[in-house]
Amino acid sequence: MFIGERCAFDECHREDFLPFKCSDCRQHYCSNHFRPQTHRCSHYNESDVDYRVPLCPICDNPPEGWKRDQDPNIAMDRHLSGQCPKLDSNGYLKSNASIPSSAPLKQMSRAKKPNECSFVKCTKIMVKGILSEADKLKLAEEMAALSKTERMKASDSDCVII
Repeated sequence: MFIGERCAFDECHREDFLPFKCSDCRQHYCSNHFRPQTHRCSHYNESDVDYRVPLCPICDNPPEGWKRDQDPNIAMDRHLSGQCPKLDSNGYLKSNASIPSSAPLKQMSRAKKPNECSFVKCTKIMVKGILSEADKLKLAEEMAALSKTERMKASDSDCVII
């Protein structure tokens, strides 16, 4: 007993447990033939194609200046790097800003950038695990000035004194 549908494409007829339904002709197709171009859909009209606009997960707005033929990842990166009205210049959520409830972020959180130093008082972008001599000295001085609790937090840093 088979539960599912057969691919409606004449040359295929593959049995698929979770087939795709063409939004134009309403037939069921396998993962290889679900696009209107691949099953030569007679109801497909290219001028009616649905264009999806990327939305910012923080402000829920499309990035400024995005065009249909442009890669949405580039536009979103530009938006999150300085155009998003809910982020400050450092990439943190502004104190008076809230995020949409559907966004998978917590208030005052920020994704760590690659190779960003996570030491409490460090603002440099560093090669992971390597510090210059000047940075080692500065780190040692700052660690000495911190309380024991703050030192414990700072020791979990990506910056390792070699």
